[in-house]
Amino acid sequence: PYGLKPDPDNRLESVKDYNEIATIDTIRERYKAGDSYRAIARWLDGEKVPTRKGTSWHPQQIQRILKREGLI
Repeated sequence: PYGLKPDPDNRLESVKDYNEIATIDTIRERYKAGDSYRAIARWLDGEKVPTRKGTSWHPQQIQRILKREGLI
């Protein structure tokens, strides 16, 4: 999941990706401030925050992240 990456020493384990965790924190803050999934995705694209695959952010990605964080 977003926020974790494979451990380079043990591919069966995951370690925290602090850049992605910072993005999750931003998503959480903007959602709590009342931004829609679409608005958050557009903001992240405008700020040039990369997705894991280097593509544009989509509202569904935002929704999945928030759901995994227990916010929706």
